[in-house]
Amino acid sequence: MDDSVRDEAVKVAQKLRSAGISVETDVMARNMKKQLDYVNRSKIPYALFVGPKEVKKRKYTLKEMSSGEQASMSLERIVKEFLKARAKS
Repeated sequence: MDDSVRDEAVKVAQKLRSAGISVETDVMARNMKKQLDYVNRSKIPYALFVGPKEVKKRKYTLKEMSSGEQASMSLERIVKEFLKARAKS
């Protein structure tokens, strides 16, 4: 994780957790490829990218790992999408 966005990433994780969404953050400063390898190995269904571009726009990139599809959206929309998906299951 880029040091310039670490504080924002922690805030995003806290907001997701407060909505009841399970979140892991990388604290080992691994590069993006290694982080995504970990996500795949751990069978984590989604990855959320919080980089300088995302922080500036306040739109974060959410990637569905099984399909590879990704979309840029606000944190509020991400929470709504997760809660809607949870309600279906």
